[in-house]
Amino acid sequence: MKKYLLFVYLLFVGCSPSVIYEEVKIPIKCNIPKTQKPIYSNDIEQDITNILIYNEVLQNDLEVCTNQ
Repeated sequence: MKKYLLFVYLLFVGCSPSVIYEEVKIPIKCNIPKTQKPIYSNDIEQDITNILIYNEVLQNDLEVCTNQ
């Protein structure tokens, strides 16, 4: 009987909700002009350079939007 009660107790304790606090991020509206994605070619070095430039432009635009 004790084993049964222990099993039921552990079953219900395992299902009990725990409180988790997380940071909530609220989306904001920002008027960023849409940048054109890089065009891929057969030159890998040029493709990587274009992707890195595109990434940096996006980061700069978003920094202006979030005021960081």
